[in-house]
Amino acid sequence: MSEIGMSPRNAVAAAVVMALVVYVPSLGNGFALDDTGDIVENTTVHTLANTGDILTSPYRGRVPPGRSPYRPVTSLTYALNWTMGSGSPVPFHAFNVALHGANTALVTILLTTLGATPILALLGGAVFAAHPVHVEAVANAVGRGDALMALFVLLGALAYLGRFRSAWARVGLVSLAYAMALASKENGVVLPALLVLLSLLFPERVGRAERAGRSERAGRTGRAGLTGRERWDSQLPLFAALAGVLVLYLTVRYQVLGTLFHRDAAPYIVMLPTSLRMTTAVANVTELVRLLLFPADLVADYGPGVILPAGIGALRFWVGGGVLLAVAALAVRTLALRTLAVRTLALRGPAEEPPTASSLRRSPWVTLGVVWVVLSLAVVGNVLFPVGVWVAERTLYLPTVGVSLLVVGLGQYAIGFLHESRPRLRWSFVGAATLLVLLGGARTWTRNAAWRDTEAVFLTLADEHPESFRAQWWMGMQMIEAGERDRGLEWLGRAVDLNPNELRLQLDFVRGLLLVGRPEEAMALVSSLPPADPARYVYLTQSHIQLDQPDRAREAVQEGLARFPQDARLMRQARELEIRPTENTSAENP
Repeated sequence: MSEIGMSPRNAVAAAVVMALVVYVPSLGNGFALDDTGDIVENTTVHTLANTGDILTSPYRGRVPPGRSPYRPVTSLTYALNWTMGSGSPVPFHAFNVALHGANTALVTILLTTLGATPILALLGGAVFAAHPVHVEAVANAVGRGDALMALFVLLGALAYLGRFRSAWARVGLVSLAYAMALASKENGVVLPALLVLLSLLFPERVGRAERAGRSERAGRTGRAGLTGRERWDSQLPLFAALAGVLVLYLTVRYQVLGTLFHRDAAPYIVMLPTSLRMTTAVANVTELVRLLLFPADLVADYGPGVILPAGIGALRFWVGGGVLLAVAALAVRTLALRTLAVRTLALRGPAEEPPTASSLRRSPWVTLGVVWVVLSLAVVGNVLFPVGVWVAERTLYLPTVGVSLLVVGLGQYAIGFLHESRPRLRWSFVGAATLLVLLGGARTWTRNAAWRDTEAVFLTLADEHPESFRAQWWMGMQMIEAGERDRGLEWLGRAVDLNPNELRLQLDFVRGLLLVGRPEEAMALVSSLPPADPARYVYLTQSHIQLDQPDRAREAVQEGLARFPQDARLMRQARELEIRPTENTSAENP
């Protein structure tokens, strides 16, 4: 590939330009979905003067601490952007686009650091830059947590692979990157596992300390290389430091949240038996593979309707399980070959010149790519514990680095094979990959508009995936607001059938029942709901009022105020009942 004459620096620059260009439309986006609660209504992040509070407060101030994550670095960037724009969404989106550009640069540098030629590094970096699955993380303001976490994970990986005069400089930089990744989003916990993966598959690329050790050992013993045991012993200080960072982070997290694992799992997941949750998680591997390799169809919400539980008899469970077994087999085979190669290297001594094209084709890029994806998804896959969603596109931001690694590996195999068998076709892989990147960039460009604001998100969801419970929920509420209450109630009923454990959805269904004059059904349903939301008592009171039961309505208000003494709706109902105890209140504006 030397004919093209591209330098690594030019490869990085070209990839970054693509990353910036495809997200230009997002600069006109407003705030959407979780942006409202996490940024607009969260006054803690409206000024940098609250830095102390941000460092010692949960990420979401509107929910109990045990249900909120702890992401102070991400919250600090919100405060910076809010201060810059006085609440305008423009600085938030400009920051996200710049952050994506920085991550694209780091991915491309990582590829060249591991030995990719500039043209293949550019292809891998361009795939990361233009991948449509990143739109949620970049075009939606609160998607930043994943992009910011990925930034520090990539910086940590590059520091781990870097050349330093002192091994302690590397320890310090990697540890700092790990702390920042954890404080950006808890998914960054996987960094040590990714470093171990790099050390196992690319031991010749890891740091300068090992090379210094080989030189010193060569002078004493005549052997230029380190054995596997000696190589791992030399890295013990680094991994001990990372363990210390993790313990410190967990300690602070526990002090802030009162728990190590925040309870923010989706009701439709947490209510499932453990066995069904895990079989569904394995089945969802098929959806993850589709999103990473063929992301034509994107969805804002992968809840019930889009993804349904899959037991052991489901075909996609067996397909997903087969993919995981294939990854495991590939990893074992590659590690066995690499272990043999490292032992040979330790006995014979490494070549100091850059690796040849032939040796690159034999390097384990494909294994690194697929295992990187698996490790990056381990904490959000619903296998170890239930999380907030079955699948979320924003959580694929770091795993997509594995796709870039895979592109380089496949490129090396394809170009090497064609160079030896059909030299005139050796550019065919580059041409095909370039076409796919351009198609992905076009999909990303057009997808930005889906995150313009909350209404755009739901309109897109209802148009493209009306089977989603959330689309049916939104459509039902839109119809009720428009006066089509019977039709709206019908749509809400479908959503409840798909996701009967969603409290807010059931409360909206109760509201619909009250609006169409069915207080008996509303009473039966709302009485069965847990007392976790003040709206339960609002609608319980209204049910009693519509049934002409003022005394029981007063009791419901008093019970609600005992649990939620500051709720404005309950206080308003209490005042109205004291003055007009038998007059119906409207469910229009609870």
